[in-house]
Amino acid sequence: MFARYVRHCPRCTMNQLIITGFIQYFSDILLEAKTSENEEEYEQLNDVHELIQEIHRTVPDLLLNVIPQLEEETKVDELNVRTLGTKTLGIMFAEKNSFVAENYPLVWRSWLNRFWSFHSTFSSCVRY
Repeated sequence: MFARYVRHCPRCTMNQLIITGFIQYFSDILLEAKTSENEEEYEQLNDVHELIQEIHRTVPDLLLNVIPQLEEETKVDELNVRTLGTKTLGIMFAEKNSFVAENYPLVWRSWLNRFWSFHSTFSSCVRY
């Protein structure tokens, strides 16, 4: 599925093509999920979040444009998506040697504000 995002560009190096395709893939999945209540799409989103966490552990610089989209997920109306975004960011903030909070101070502050959410399920993810 990811291969469809990698397009030929005569001026681009292979690394640029892969990174561009990678970013576009995650952007599309995260944007689609904001309004989805479909169980199958939620499972796909969950898989993508797990992949994002793995990438963060190994090559965090690839997530440069993905982390702000995770922040946006913490603000959507759909509770499952909001909770998943909050949990994923929490895991990334908590990992040893993580610089997400330092590199994305606005995302960090936004994530901390989720603690004050009135929905108990959502608040429990912040306490992760």
